[in-house]
Amino acid sequence: PVSLLTPAAPAPPRPIPTPNTHIVDSSPSLRSASETLVSSCLPMATHRSTLRRSYVDADEARMNRALARLNGGDEAVKKLGIAYSDVNRAKIAAQRAAHAAAGVIPLEPWQQDLLKRRTHSVPKSVSERAVPVPRVGVGRRYEPPPPIAFVPHRKTADEVRLEHNGYKRDKAPRCAPTRSADERKDELAMRRQFAGKTPEEIARETVESGRPRRGAADVPPALTEEEQIARMRDDIADEIAERQDFLDQMVAAGRSNEYAAQIQAEIAERMADMRKLDALARDGN
Repeated sequence: PVSLLTPAAPAPPRPIPTPNTHIVDSSPSLRSASETLVSSCLPMATHRSTLRRSYVDADEARMNRALARLNGGDEAVKKLGIAYSDVNRAKIAAQRAAHAAAGVIPLEPWQQDLLKRRTHSVPKSVSERAVPVPRVGVGRRYEPPPPIAFVPHRKTADEVRLEHNGYKRDKAPRCAPTRSADERKDELAMRRQFAGKTPEEIARETVESGRPRRGAADVPPALTEEEQIARMRDDIADEIAERQDFLDQMVAAGRSNEYAAQIQAEIAERMADMRKLDALARDGN
């Protein structure tokens, strides 16, 4: 007899299932054990009878419903959706064949779905759980103009300025001032009275005749002989005084021997010129 107090053998640790958990073994006993462990870890396993066993068919059904809502049963679009499903089906078949060749046994679809619900967060938007379907007949749209734009109306001042870009119309050209016939008769009578000129023209000519001629103000007035002799005497006296100052500066600097003879000769020459001017002044008187 076996005692009830005898401790039983310890059970192996239960693995934590993850999405798409694969068991690398082909023995039926190990597969049934894995299904038992997954079922015990998932509280929603009791509802597996309500889930579809094949999620490929479920995806196709959702895609067909979406296409029917988009195209209203258009055959051309339906064929495009079928081709899209065939490509997905071929990808899934190739993936399963690769797993079978490697000895990998995938979980059942309902088990994968339940594991995803436990491990992944709930989608926050519709786009995250939407079925990828081809977009058909969707093009670029432009915002239509408002209805008020189609109502006939007169243009406002701002619209006119905007269309013409601030254009300013040219004004009418100015014409020559006109005079009445009486004014012209009076002017003709005045000209005949004053030898073909009006009093205003005569007064203007008188004023212009008193003005100096152009360029006349630039010419200095002519000097008399006495004035010319006096100006020449002043110039010679300035030259003599300038040379005498230069000689005094050289004597103070101790360099009189270098310039004394030259400066004294220039002073004597200018003194002779001044004596000649004095003789001319006496002869003129």
